[in-house]
Amino acid sequence: MDITPTIVCQDMMSLLSRFKQEMMRIAEERDLTMVQIAALHQIDQHGELPMGKVAHVLHCDPSNVTGIIDRLVTHKLVDRQECPTDRRAKTITLTEKGKTVVKEITAAMPGRLGCDKLSGAEMQAIHAAVQKIT
Repeated sequence: MDITPTIVCQDMMSLLSRFKQEMMRIAEERDLTMVQIAALHQIDQHGELPMGKVAHVLHCDPSNVTGIIDRLVTHKLVDRQECPTDRRAKTITLTEKGKTVVKEITAAMPGRLGCDKLSGAEMQAIHAAVQKIT
């Protein structure tokens, strides 16, 4: 069977669907939503984000981010602080509990997606292919 770009795209869509299902399960297990997990991931990646930037990276309206962050503050996963250079702006950082949750989620994903069943060569090939198209 010849592997075509269309087949590869279908495979990626299947993988994306599986990824979303597993992320929803992980979110439910932690009494979070997928958007909250995405916010935690982005804050972890950037270290600290202004509220407006959180809205930008989540592709949502800034008014929606307030509720998302409020719930993460309630769960004690993030801290919201006044920006030292602009008192009108708020910056968001992960708490120690938030960092732990992100690490737990990151550690759980390879097993949930089956990546731990791949050989070193298979992981290398997938990584190289993803890097090439992203």
